[in-house]
Amino acid sequence: MRYENGIVQVGAGLMEDILNTGLRVLVFDESTAPQEGEAFIMEETNGGDRPTGRKFFARVMHQPDPQVAQIDLQAFMEDINPETGKPERFPMAGEYANEKHVVPESVMTAMEANHQLSWLVKTKGEKPIWMYRGIKWVGEYAIAELKFPPESCKAMQEGKTPVPNLLYLKVQGAGGEVVYAYELDGQA
Repeated sequence: MRYENGIVQVGAGLMEDILNTGLRVLVFDESTAPQEGEAFIMEETNGGDRPTGRKFFARVMHQPDPQVAQIDLQAFMEDINPETGKPERFPMAGEYANEKHVVPESVMTAMEANHQLSWLVKTKGEKPIWMYRGIKWVGEYAIAELKFPPESCKAMQEGKTPVPNLLYLKVQGAGGEVVYAYELDGQA
């Protein structure tokens, strides 16, 4: 595998393996690997160096050796739109897609009946923010829960974007994992 100009060409079979089995370690035998913290593009190829048109985006989490990189896939990819013939970026399917939550029918019914209610959304927190100091990883932050107050539920009923008033933030670092609660009293 060769890393050049921010791009790594990856055969379609290996790319599928990376997507399906969660392989996150790449070995670069023809060049050095991207540096820790560096973002790069994985361009899928079909036999040899013929690009398929699909590009995947990744970031190096750890580089234990100059030719080895442990990577984290980003939640979007690029592919050729069959209708326009142009490259288009969109969220990936499967485990890498953005987390999706649907308002339960019971909450919608209660909102239509003008009941005062709050809606609590628990997230998987699998799309963390990675914080670096230079190239050294110092922490990971992910939203664990969101709570929407009655006025936000009413905004949602009117088709507007709701704003939560309570958020739980999962913080992970060298010392372990802690969840902090933040109550929001309005926009800052």
